[in-house]
Amino acid sequence: MIQNKLIALLLCAAGLTATSAFAAEKDTSSGNYWLAQCQNSDPNRSVACINYIKGLRDGVQAQRILTKTNPVFCIPEAVTPGQLKDLFAKYLKDNPKNRHMPGNAILVYTLKQSYPCKASD
Repeated sequence: MIQNKLIALLLCAAGLTATSAFAAEKDTSSGNYWLAQCQNSDPNRSVACINYIKGLRDGVQAQRILTKTNPVFCIPEAVTPGQLKDLFAKYLKDNPKNRHMPGNAILVYTLKQSYPCKASD
């Protein structure tokens, strides 16, 4: 009886370890994950990348309005979501040493560097 419980416990532990390894590989917050999404030829993944960018952009704008702070970046109105996707993917591709970092931090940095606000913005 005790042996069966021990075997069951070991099997559960092995399953959790395998799940943790898989989860680490599928870290949806990292730059590695978002590079794969943004460069994928599958339209669903490409749209996921664009929606991620639009969501972050909208969230940063909402926070700025609610907290009455200066904008972090100033994207011109003529810039398309596809351009933002290409810009994000290019930064991720060109900077592999940073891809382990959270995608949202990388994206904000990329947008801030690419679209800085002028003093009047």
